[in-house]
Formats: sequence, C-alpha cells, structure tokens
Amino acid sequence: MAKYSFQTLTFALAVLSRARAASPSVSIDQRLDYLTRALTAAKSAPPGSAEGLTSQELQELEETAEVAAIQKQIYDAMVAINAPADDLRRLSAKLYDVSEVGMRLACADA
Repeated sequence: MAKYSFQTLTFALAVLSRARAASPSVSIDQRLDYLTRALTAAKSAPPGSAEGLTSQELQELEETAEVAAIQKQIYDAMVAINAPADDLRRLSAKLYDVSEVGMRLACADA
C-alpha cells in the first residue's frame, strides 16, 4: 500500500508540475484535467502518511484548481465575445494565481 501511495503522490506532483508549466502547447482544458488528476491522486494517499501531501499542500492544490476553473470561465467568456487571439493564447498559456487573474481583469476593464 505504501508503494502505491508513493507512486500516486509522485504521479500527482508530476501532473501538477505539468499543469503549472508555462507552455502554449498545453491548453487551459488540459491544465484543468491535470489539476483534477493531481487532486484525485493526492487525495487517494492515506491521510497523515509520509507519502501523502500535507494538509497545507493539499489546500494549495485545491485553491490552484479553483483559480484555474475561474481562469477557464474567463477564457470561455472571452471566446464567446471573439476576443483577440493573442489574449486567448496568453490566458491559456499558463496558470495564473488569483491576484494575477484579478489584475488582468482590472486591466481589461480599464
């Protein structure tokens, strides 16, 4: 069981790294999929085990997934209004943290 948990956590961390990587070849949809897989893998490790994430790390992962979902909603709204392709590419090319997403929205309204 411990070996499985370690492999699961290793997988979760690898997938999370892929989701966070700034790359135009990874879409926002793929990033959300990676985050979902990382969350599922991280939550499957036994609580309190050496192989599992700490509660703080798990919370950070959950918050990253929530912000990514907001970023995806923004992306979809921008697609619906035919936003410039460069703006869409920039929004899809990396995960932003919550302050960056807010800043981008504020700048877009200005």
